Amino acid sequence: MFEICQQYINARPAVCKTNEFFLPYHKAKMINQCIGVNKFGSMPKEIALFLGLPNAKSYTGHSFRRTSATLFVDAGADSTVLKRHGGWKSSTVAEGYIATFCVQ
Repeated sequence: MFEICQQYINARPAVCKTNEFFLPYHKAKMINQCIGVNKFGSMPKEIALFLGLPNAKSYTGHSFRRTSATLFVDAGADSTVLKRHGGWKSSTVAEGYIATFCVQ
């Protein structure tokens, strides 16, 4: 996951007018403007396509929720903190967002 984030960061323009992390891209190049709220949900797929990741179409807006839940738990967050972070009332639902990764 870190490597993918680093690859995305390295593709950003050297001089950026915004502090926003996610930028739109056009013609295989990131452009220097903010994305709108309606565009945000499609960003995981667009980032995966931009980086040439396999199965890019499987990345959805929920990828952010799943990744953040997984990172929270990996960093030591308990069930209460995880539920507050994701806005979940049920521990079962919150735990459903935790991904298990196979390291090869």
